[in-house]
Amino acid sequence: MANRTLAYTEDYKNKCFIEWYTNKRPASPAKTREIIPVDEKGRKPNYPMISRWMKELEWNEKADEMDAKAMILVEDILVNQKADMLKRQAIDAFALANAAREYLLTDGFDSSASAVNAYFKATEEERVTRGIGEFIKKVSAMSNSDLEQEIIRLTRRAEDSGQVILDAEIEDKKENNPEEDDMTD
Repeated sequence: MANRTLAYTEDYKNKCFIEWYTNKRPASPAKTREIIPVDEKGRKPNYPMISRWMKELEWNEKADEMDAKAMILVEDILVNQKADMLKRQAIDAFALANAAREYLLTDGFDSSASAVNAYFKATEEERVTRGIGEFIKKVSAMSNSDLEQEIIRLTRRAEDSGQVILDAEIEDKKENNPEEDDMTD
């Protein structure tokens, strides 16, 4: 009876990728072989096969894309958390301003200079935090092109009012492909 070679399933290869990715992307096939599970037949691929999978299935490229997506999600969460914090601070500042105002109206100015101070600080804090929170939400919802247009609009408004503006150019973040550059010559 001849030996038959059974191919590894795509599902198994995906499980290997997940183990590799969740274990901090070891660079060597030997380290990768240590962490990946056995398949349904109790086998593990050899080092050259793991190395081939890493290249052919573009594990590093796929992992880089996943890392980038994760960073975007984390940034969105942080932006929303900061906006929520600023909203809470604005609500607290509003409540404090009202309490200080009530104190001033009921007990007068002579007994509490701190009430006057609290009132003005609270109204200033409310004004600042409401503006910042709304600005953060607005900016985080903008596309890159919308954000670029908003920067241009604000820059022009600042220039029109006589404010000093730094000279700068918008840099295109697309990577240059040398082959494309050769085609345009």
